[in-house]
Amino acid sequence: MDEYQITCVKQDFFENITHVEINGRQYRSETVVQWLLDKKYDFYTIKDEQKTYVHAKKSMLYGWFLTTDPQSGLANNLQFLCSC
Repeated sequence: MDEYQITCVKQDFFENITHVEINGRQYRSETVVQWLLDKKYDFYTIKDEQKTYVHAKKSMLYGWFLTTDPQSGLANNLQFLCSC
């Protein structure tokens, strides 16, 4: 399976991550979630100088979101990335 790096995020007024950048192109978070659920692609990011895989997770409050920690309920787990 191909894997791609998420390099930055775009947030809305409420600081929810709405888009991520992959290979210089922005994609809606929902699109990346669907690719993960369909097992079409894998995604990772660099966190604390280490390759960290991104997972799709569902929250009753936020719906589906992207996270590097599937045990956490934090919907904005990718905020450590720079803004697109």
